[in-house]
Amino acid sequence: MFAVSGPSGSGKTTVVTQLVHALVSRGYRVATLKSSVEDIVPPRHKDTGKHYASGASVVALLGPTTTTVVYRARRHLHDIFRGCDLDFIIVEGAKHSNIPKLWCTGGQTGRGGELPDGVVAVLVWRGDDHLSGVDTPILFSDDTDRLVEMVESEAIDIGLVEL
Repeated sequence: MFAVSGPSGSGKTTVVTQLVHALVSRGYRVATLKSSVEDIVPPRHKDTGKHYASGASVVALLGPTTTTVVYRARRHLHDIFRGCDLDFIIVEGAKHSNIPKLWCTGGQTGRGGELPDGVVAVLVWRGDDHLSGVDTPILFSDDTDRLVEMVESEAIDIGLVEL
């Protein structure tokens, strides 16, 4: 597991999709996990939303090529990814977890300040590379090869994750 963290609007989703594309193109099997402060439930006006509102513990939607499952309780990572044959799980968010992470600055310049635990590199956008006061390696957002190498070398096993 490896996380891409940072403040809202800092480019995390852009980096996650870039990383997933690069890892998949290198033959890796990749899953993503979005860590959120919000609970997402099916829309009330849809059938699955009505199922959820009626009190179902688990609501599943089986589409032609996808499966969506909503549990009424937060699940352990092992339960979520059980049976999946994966090389990497890329997490968006989880800034306060013990997962090794890339910290997105979102174009903010100036002093780096305190970084959360587990930050192995800070990501900056080209032209916004005036970050100072950071002892952590700085990577550019368009340096995909170095980003992939960071994931390959720093990702940890799901069993070691506290989330």
